[in-house]
Amino acid sequence: MGSYSLSFGSNVTRSKDARNTLIVPFERGNIVIDRGQKWLFLNGAPLEPLGNSDEAFDWQSVVTAVQPFRPQFNALQQAGYTTHAAIDGMMEASATLFDGALVLAEKSQARNRLAVADALRLVKAGGPVVVCGDKASGVGGLRKWATGLAQQAGSTVEALSKNHAVVFWFAAAAVSDLPQWQSLLVDGGDDKFWHTGPGTFSADGPDPGSVLLAAHFSTRMRGKVADLGSGWGYLSAKALVAAPDITSVDLFEADHHALVAARKNVPDARARFHWSDVAGEAPKGPFDWVIMNPPFHDGGHKGRAAEPRIGQTFIEAAAKCLPSGGRLLMVANRQLPYEDLLKSRFRKVVPVEDRGGFKVIEAMR
Repeated sequence: MGSYSLSFGSNVTRSKDARNTLIVPFERGNIVIDRGQKWLFLNGAPLEPLGNSDEAFDWQSVVTAVQPFRPQFNALQQAGYTTHAAIDGMMEASATLFDGALVLAEKSQARNRLAVADALRLVKAGGPVVVCGDKASGVGGLRKWATGLAQQAGSTVEALSKNHAVVFWFAAAAVSDLPQWQSLLVDGGDDKFWHTGPGTFSADGPDPGSVLLAAHFSTRMRGKVADLGSGWGYLSAKALVAAPDITSVDLFEADHHALVAARKNVPDARARFHWSDVAGEAPKGPFDWVIMNPPFHDGGHKGRAAEPRIGQTFIEAAAKCLPSGGRLLMVANRQLPYEDLLKSRFRKVVPVEDRGGFKVIEAMR
């Protein structure tokens, strides 16, 4: 197979996000990709093909994607990519397995560095490592850190900017002291240590909203419980202690890494774990109770404007999996406008507590 690179005319337009900036070096011929190669795509998302004709290059035939966030994982699979939730299985393979790697930066700097480190371990010497992120991802700091790695190996970093994003690339080489994924163990301030992980929501310890919500768990809770957006399992663990008549807790979480931590934090036979996109893969009930501290940033990332629609999809999902008489107990940031939707989906809505910027609400179907 011959190598493949091309340039586009000025009439070609693409949506302005980091995914499209990521492929610019290939469009411009800075990096050449061969149809017979194997590439790794970390924190992957579907990419537009290179070219606009029957000869267009489809990434699906070359790329193996790794994506721990369930909605993007589903999108990749639906687009025809070979996709994995985690890198673990690949780490056992030869370091020469992949001819190159693509990395999309996310909000977590720890996860970004781990992704670049994994690319360096799994790409053969001299193969391109191509990294891209928008301003919100902190790509500037990541580029500076990666430049230090490249200098260790005697390589140089090239870069370009487009669509409010930066893409940079360098040749893979053996580098010492690369970071490796490891579980975090944090003090919860409750005589218990909790497993979390780099980049998981509230990785440094229990979220204050969740702590407030858990204070309202009691023996009233019984039967089947669903924990929507369970994170690393704090609420489920607290519910199982507070309410011995709970017969099962189903944890639904979109972040694969958080769910791995939840399995360690909730070692109870009554717990069942689901890697699931609550918005797109609505939990099937019926449940007697739903507990939740719904996310209000896409992907759980902080530092961006709150998006009430995400929490609203969780409320809709809770309403659908609760029968008449079933109860929802939730916490949210005080300013998020959930009450009208709750009143339209539940027979009774009761404000339970408002403290520290959070509100606890109970609703009955």
